[in-house]
Amino acid sequence: MPELNRVYFVFGGGEHSWRVVYTDNRPLPDIDNPDTIPVYMGYSSARWEGDTLVIESNGFNEKMWFTQGGLPHTRYLHLTERFSRPDFDTLNYELTVDDPGAYTKAWTGSFSVKWNYTSWDGSDAGEIHEYFCQDNNRDVQHMIGN
Repeated sequence: MPELNRVYFVFGGGEHSWRVVYTDNRPLPDIDNPDTIPVYMGYSSARWEGDTLVIESNGFNEKMWFTQGGLPHTRYLHLTERFSRPDFDTLNYELTVDDPGAYTKAWTGSFSVKWNYTSWDGSDAGEIHEYFCQDNNRDVQHMIGN
């Protein structure tokens, strides 16, 4: 949403969660300020460094699962994410984890996603198809089961 200086990340599947990333490079909240309420997805602010989107996040609560395996983290967790596209068919993601409450030094991980020119059904084009298990999950008694 360029007019609001924000990007929304929507994660489908099991958790049905989202996060808001402000793209106006606003300062992150002071996590030692008692008025800062720690939240599951943290507070995020982004900026562009050339063609790379850099997202800084802090203010996480200690209840959230940091990866599916639940990596250790504390309220001091600070994440730096970098999204870049070195060519049309590749998206690079890099994450730096800095949490002096859980780790002795910051560490970084990364991966690349190559575009697939075959769709999930085997057809050409490589379209990403919408997938959600159920619509809003508010009428479970009428869902068809096995």
